[in-house]
Amino acid sequence: MGITTEFDIKKNELIPTSHIFDEYVGSQDIITFAESTKNICVCVVDIVSSTQITARLSRQDISKYYSTYLNTLGAIIVKFQGKIVKNIGDSILYYFEDGSAESKFVRCLECNLAVLQIHDYLNMKIKNQGLPHLDYRISSDYGNVAIAKTTFMTDDIFGQAVNVCSKINSLAQSNSLVIGSDLHEVVKNLECYRFKEISDFSSGLKNSYPVYSVSHNDSKIKIVIAKYVEKMLLQVGTAYLEEVVKRLFNKYNCFLYDCYEKPEYLKDILRELYVDTNTDMIKKIEIQIEEQSLPKPVKEFFIYLK
Repeated sequence: MGITTEFDIKKNELIPTSHIFDEYVGSQDIITFAESTKNICVCVVDIVSSTQITARLSRQDISKYYSTYLNTLGAIIVKFQGKIVKNIGDSILYYFEDGSAESKFVRCLECNLAVLQIHDYLNMKIKNQGLPHLDYRISSDYGNVAIAKTTFMTDDIFGQAVNVCSKINSLAQSNSLVIGSDLHEVVKNLECYRFKEISDFSSGLKNSYPVYSVSHNDSKIKIVIAKYVEKMLLQVGTAYLEEVVKRLFNKYNCFLYDCYEKPEYLKDILRELYVDTNTDMIKKIEIQIEEQSLPKPVKEFFIYLK
């Protein structure tokens, strides 16, 4: 394509018309990229079959449908300190970068699993408005991205991790989470999670790129909670630990390992043996759990004991 021109009568010649566009474009760039790049956890949540669903809705109902979805999930993402970049139709793009490496990864996984756990609650809200059932898929990956500063919206992100994360989303089943191999490599040794390879993703950039489903590993969570309960009780003394274990077994035929599934049993025994240090020792354990970035089910267990 040639350069667009206009005819200058005075000079009797054709001249480029780029100066005409300059007055519209202006001298200030709309988008500028930061000089350095960042390694972040990129996430995408996308509604399943939204085109067919919304085709049957009125304009007003479409607004309520997306508003309920975006605001409910957005609140969870913000709670886990995720940064929402934008929504493109029914997809939300967000990421995690701050904190220690392990904290960043745990917050990413826990946020996405919390979004899955809120599925029934979200559909209850939608049903109460007379709107159709909603399902979604979540994908996440890890890698180097460029941060773009814009004058008209929040910072945007660009890079291979963003592209791959978006493309592997379709490999997730409804209401499930998948992660790419680069993220799996850095989280595979985290306690309390179960990773299962489900597929290979192929593109011009990455060939045979493994994709994994993610869920909580309840058996590992049981072990972690039992370890922290024992540590908590030992703060009072060995005799206190032994008495709690004995009463759990005699009254409920229950061991410390079983307390994750039956926290009410432990809470009942602690009340029977209440000592002034009960609340303090639970608070100390909560602080240690927070510092070690352990999963949400572990935190919720000790919150319940209060």
